[in-house]
Amino acid sequence: MNVVNLHERRLLTSPEDAWRLIANLGGKHELLWPASRWPAMRFDRPLGLGATGGHGPIGYYVEQYSPPELIRFRFTQPKGFEGYHEFRVLPELGGVRFRHTVRARSRGLATWYWLLALRPLHDALLEDAMDRASSYSCGHEFRSRWSLRVRFLRWLLRRLDPRAAGHAVTALDSRR
Repeated sequence: MNVVNLHERRLLTSPEDAWRLIANLGGKHELLWPASRWPAMRFDRPLGLGATGGHGPIGYYVEQYSPPELIRFRFTQPKGFEGYHEFRVLPELGGVRFRHTVRARSRGLATWYWLLALRPLHDALLEDAMDRASSYSCGHEFRSRWSLRVRFLRWLLRRLDPRAAGHAVTALDSRR
């Protein structure tokens, strides 16, 4: 199955300022990734070409690194999922278009994994990240609501493996 998944926001900031969101991925001063709500993004070294890491069950390495425009991660996990995800900063008049894209091909059980669990969780995670980007850009707090399906999947993951659903999800899920 061909997978194409896109999330984007318009940010009222410069490309260089928007790039700071990406440059700090997996670092001590995380600005973009909602690690308090989802499995943290981790890398084997500072973010740059060849850095290997992932979040939760998703593994990847930095395949392309072109500040202040693009970072592309090539998937290594889960099995049956081949492709990439990327963050891109696209300059526009008065700001930027901040975009995350997944382009992949799934096969076998990975297709069912994507359709039943990974896609809704991924969409919720990316909307949380885009909320953080928007909040960073304008100073007003943005907060998307999780669907009933996402809340159920997170509840189920906590029951199967408390580490799989991220940090402090019990307290946070009760507020959603």
